[in-house]
Amino acid sequence: NRAMQAERQAGSSFKPFVYGAYFEKYPEQDLESFVLDSPICFKTGNPEKPKWCPKNYEEKSLPRFMGAIPIKTAIARSRNVATVRAAKDVGINEVVDLAVSLGIKGDIPRYLPTAIGAADVKVIDMARAYAAFFREGVDIPYWFLDSVEDKQGIKNFRSLEYKQVISKEAADKVLLGMRWTALAGTARSASRELPFAVAGKTGTTNGFTDAWF
Repeated sequence: NRAMQAERQAGSSFKPFVYGAYFEKYPEQDLESFVLDSPICFKTGNPEKPKWCPKNYEEKSLPRFMGAIPIKTAIARSRNVATVRAAKDVGINEVVDLAVSLGIKGDIPRYLPTAIGAADVKVIDMARAYAAFFREGVDIPYWFLDSVEDKQGIKNFRSLEYKQVISKEAADKVLLGMRWTALAGTARSASRELPFAVAGKTGTTNGFTDAWF
């Protein structure tokens, strides 16, 4: 069951958790605030690969690094280096803690590559987590209908567990950033082809082994 059991690499679809944590830590920041998209390297502790230097996905229409850019551009254009810098600023533990509180289960590595998707996640968990951004920061665990009764039958309703896991203000900023992804970013085709307003985040791995929206 690929929706419920398969764990696939999240790629850039993990980035909303980075910016959600960022807006929680810095509530005075918004989508017009600047993040730096410029080269950076980190020590790894691995003698074979002593440093890790994140790179941006190369688009012919964009430079390799864009310098200081608005957060909405970093989200819409899925800029890896800017996102890693934001995760380093806010702390990768805070990023992972937010993802977990939004419903992402499993062993999420607490190191910076996770910020740009080096973590395996389930489709159902990502759907639950993203739903909270649309629900103004409120998480509701998913549940299933066992049966549907007609009007003569007995109705049993499950009591849903509502929990505010991220502030409405931070959730709204992330949602608007994902709206920019569809309007002017990596998901422009979805906005053109679907007959309703779209907000979301793309995420791919090498060779499109995994491709998320």
